[in-house]
Amino acid sequence: MLARPYKILIVDDEASNVDILRTFLSRREEFHVLTARNGVEALEVFQREKDVSLILLDIMMPEMDGWEVLRAVRGESAVPVIMITARDEVSDIVQAFTLGVDDYINKPFKLPEVEVRVEAVLRRAHRSTETETVLTAGPLVVNEATKTVELDGQALDLSPKEFELARLFAEKPGTVISAEEIVQRLWPNRHLADAHDVKQIIYLLRKKLEPNPEHPELLVTVRGFGYKFVT
Repeated sequence: MLARPYKILIVDDEASNVDILRTFLSRREEFHVLTARNGVEALEVFQREKDVSLILLDIMMPEMDGWEVLRAVRGESAVPVIMITARDEVSDIVQAFTLGVDDYINKPFKLPEVEVRVEAVLRRAHRSTETETVLTAGPLVVNEATKTVELDGQALDLSPKEFELARLFAEKPGTVISAEEIVQRLWPNRHLADAHDVKQIIYLLRKKLEPNPEHPELLVTVRGFGYKFVT
């Protein structure tokens, strides 16, 4: 059961969706609901409030769409984001998770489903902020509390997915990690990702870790088994 107060920002240009979600979620004392009718307004609210706990974000909106909002938010924050959209193409879903959303709900949505997904995402985020574990794997240092990663003392600029991948390897230095395990960690909805997505995110992380990502020395491939971080 959630206890602390949470600010939930609903972003959708359809007034009926905003009203339904606001009314439904506001019945719970721990939820303080904020709303925005387009992407520009959403970023204004997000910047003004500073302590938004979760964003429910539509994709198709005037002035600034959900993709632009997501990129802007992820440029400065790891705040949880759940996409709620009528777009159900696999390419849209994959893009959303690649850009760092925490969940994806198709319209027309069912309110009880929205509620349990909101609860689940907030629980994960709350546990993460309470954790102060610093993971060290050779030159790699991952701070779970501050969501920062350093290599040989130098801070790395990582996306949320890259951070999750770095944390996974820092948890198991020298251990071969399969593509399947990476999918389970980075894409909880497993049907939304495959080996190609794993290869892509591995390459993106290598670009941040390796002097020459084409010939990696730290994050290496163990052919036929997976990947390993060499300490």
